[in-house]
Amino acid sequence: MTQDENDLLVAAGITSPIDTWDFGIPLPIKKSSCIAAATYNPFTRNLQIYFVNGDSVGYHVGIPTVIGLLAAESAGGYFNANIRGGSEED
Repeated sequence: MTQDENDLLVAAGITSPIDTWDFGIPLPIKKSSCIAAATYNPFTRNLQIYFVNGDSVGYHVGIPTVIGLLAAESAGGYFNANIRGGSEED
């Protein structure tokens, strides 16, 4: 991870020691009618989205996309416009 990426995490309030997370850092997603939770691993760049219907899917995204998701007024709207259809993890 670059210093710029680390600075973005700190600016977003994510200050946990990221090397201790096996599955990603839990993200403080704003209340959403479609997204129940999300985690992010900045080393693998895996954003895991957990939906309210019980499904989950992982995407390979950079930290700026995660910051956008956290800052969005509508997490579901941001996901649909900027993440869905991107580089999905197998």
